[in-house]
Amino acid sequence: MNYLQSNKEFIDQKFEGIYREADQRIWQFAYVSIAFVFVEGLLYKNLLLSLGGIGFNVLVLFLVDKLIRNRSLKNSLMGLAILLWPILFVVVADQMLEIRFVTFSFIALLAIYQDPRPILSLSALAASLVLLYSLPLIYGFSSLQQYSLHLIRQEDVSLEGMLATIIVLVVSASVSVWLAKMLRNKSASAADKEYSMLQRERIVERNREFATSMANGNFEMTLNDDEKESDELTKALEEMRKNLKSADEKEKQDRFINTGLAEISDILRKNSESLEELTNQVLRYLVKYLGVNQGGLFLLDG
Repeated sequence: MNYLQSNKEFIDQKFEGIYREADQRIWQFAYVSIAFVFVEGLLYKNLLLSLGGIGFNVLVLFLVDKLIRNRSLKNSLMGLAILLWPILFVVVADQMLEIRFVTFSFIALLAIYQDPRPILSLSALAASLVLLYSLPLIYGFSSLQQYSLHLIRQEDVSLEGMLATIIVLVVSASVSVWLAKMLRNKSASAADKEYSMLQRERIVERNREFATSMANGNFEMTLNDDEKESDELTKALEEMRKNLKSADEKEKQDRFINTGLAEISDILRKNSESLEELTNQVLRYLVKYLGVNQGGLFLLDG
């Protein structure tokens, strides 16, 4: 497993924060669009249309933002929800086709998600709409012309204009996708560095606690398997703990033996006149010192 995979959850959390901030920015641009559409409605005497469009667009944006939990799907749908605003700009402005170019700025805006999906979804739908409203008027598809005329005037449509719009869409989307990926790589690199720094801080703090525990005579503290990382200081501390624990156990064992021998020697010296009293005292001491329930001494007669 490589390093990025080991901290994938940390990086995902960082990007979720970026996505939430981007959602807030989209709402801010939506507020600006609301004001723009309202002014358009006043200028072109399409106030009811502008208010209805504002209500519909805000509802769609609200539903996408609040109800969609899957982040991949949400980012893609955000691109589609944003496209509704330039469409509304054109409709309210009495099919003034030039306003369609604001779509390119919205495509660039979506780079703040640092994710190509909203850019690609908006660009694909925008290109499809250009073809759908242009081709019936260019080639005279009478059954579809009436729908196209709701979005565009007949005299504003030409094959050259349609192709130019598609080309600009592709270029704008390509640049925005490149920008989004560049920002994403920078954010991933920054998150990876932050994770590395936090890991180093955690290792230093853990080693400090480890050393303090040994300094206080506690040699039982051990590292979990997930903490045994390739850190030379950690390995050295773990090896020192094992050596100190071994030395401490040897010292306790030697002290136990020496103390016991000294006490028995003292009993032998004080009770040398009576064999029965001597055996009783030795046996009583051994049972107590060894922590056993009972004991016995067998003397060989003769």
